[in-house]
Amino acid sequence: MRVAHDLADAAKDALDATIRDGVLLPFREEVETFLVAHPQTAEVIPEVCGGVREFFGPDVEMSLELYKDPEFGTRELTLYVRMAVYQKEIMNRIDESCEPYARKLQELAGEFLVTTDFCTPRGRHGV
Repeated sequence: MRVAHDLADAAKDALDATIRDGVLLPFREEVETFLVAHPQTAEVIPEVCGGVREFFGPDVEMSLELYKDPEFGTRELTLYVRMAVYQKEIMNRIDESCEPYARKLQELAGEFLVTTDFCTPRGRHGV
């Protein structure tokens, strides 16, 4: 039982750190449940979210959500970067923001992704 408690605490701590970096968590409970089941992802979330926030600054909305693929039924934790106006190089900028974490993100392929959904911000920034 102690291991489950430790995993839950690690997931909670990781999400608390992302909130401090101004990341929105509209469905915190389902993200927390995912992180308990994927502790290696919980370990890198604060560092990656903080780095992406530092790269883009306070004017973008960042939202950590669980994407559910309707075709395959898989789930992937996704950090969405949302802007009021998108430039055509947004995907290159997202890749650049993730460069320092490339090895860690590669190890988590299929579990964690940083991208955009090209939606407008939902009206509130986390910062």
